[in-house]
Amino acid sequence: MARNFANVGNSIIKGTVLLGAVLFLFTFSGCTHHADDDVALDNRYFEITWKGTIYVTSNILAIDQIRADKPMKMSIKSRGANGIPVEVEDDGKALGVRLLAEYERRHGINR
Repeated sequence: MARNFANVGNSIIKGTVLLGAVLFLFTFSGCTHHADDDVALDNRYFEITWKGTIYVTSNILAIDQIRADKPMKMSIKSRGANGIPVEVEDDGKALGVRLLAEYERRHGINR
């Protein structure tokens, strides 16, 4: 009988160690949500020239909206190379700034 309790104790210790190892792996392997995940998921960039204006968006579906002459809900207006109008999607946070910076980087524009 005492031997069975020893086996139960060993099983509990092994289970605790295993659980600790799993939690450690989840924590350090990116399986948990971090505030930076929202930014990482938002690294999309799409660009289209439509009716003399360059549109930059993070959503591929927005290109269909642009082609249907539906304006972006929020945008930043700027000028690209040679004064071409550029309209960049914005969300009231940092999306527009990020997309405009990416547009300028891709086109070699220094401001």
